[in-house]
Amino acid sequence: QPIEYGPFQVEVTCTFLGETVYADGYSADDPMAFAITDGETVSLDGLPAGAECQVVETDTAGAIDVTTTGSNADGDVEPGAADGIDIVLTPDADDAHTNEATIDNAFGVGSLQLEKVVEPADSPFATGPYVAHAECTADGRTTWSGDITFAAAEDDPATPDDDTDLEATIGDIAAGSECVITETEDGFATGTTISPDTVTIPLDETVSVTITNTFAEGSVTVAKEFEGDTRWADSSYDV
Repeated sequence: QPIEYGPFQVEVTCTFLGETVYADGYSADDPMAFAITDGETVSLDGLPAGAECQVVETDTAGAIDVTTTGSNADGDVEPGAADGIDIVLTPDADDAHTNEATIDNAFGVGSLQLEKVVEPADSPFATGPYVAHAECTADGRTTWSGDITFAAAEDDPATPDDDTDLEATIGDIAAGSECVITETEDGFATGTTISPDTVTIPLDETVSVTITNTFAEGSVTVAKEFEGDTRWADSSYDV
């Protein structure tokens, strides 16, 4: 499901002739630190040409990779990551900016595999259905939330091409998401273990969780006792 990432926090610091300088509307008490959303452009005006500036993203909103690029009238500057770039400001040309910085945040995906194990495997009581719930979040946002049904008599909607029905793989979950796995319906199992019950989604890989349901079996002994004259008692009885 689509996720709206951001806003992202960016900080710009500039010095000129050994002194810290600020764009119009900013000061030592209100430095050039601001939030920026996807596709947004923020302009910093009134800085002196020749100022040495550093552009840093201080909050990447959980991005798995950050690339910062920039240019001035002399060409491209050395690119950087979240720790930013350094750029020497060149004069505006015809009232147009000649200095630019772009921050590209990359967000990848991974997969979560759930495997259902029944012990003993041939238990006549292990008929299901079983329902697991996965709740995945990243940076305070829900990246996947839903139920996964395991039942021999019906196909799992999360994996329509899966023939086992006791295994499900959920793809395209935002990498870095933390997923908590619970079981909401255990098919009347006498015991349930989830290992591990919390996982982090890796980039372009699959992390596995095993849900084991135990169906303990017992026995009962029936003893027949006779009283009185047993000469007329039958030799067998249905219980």
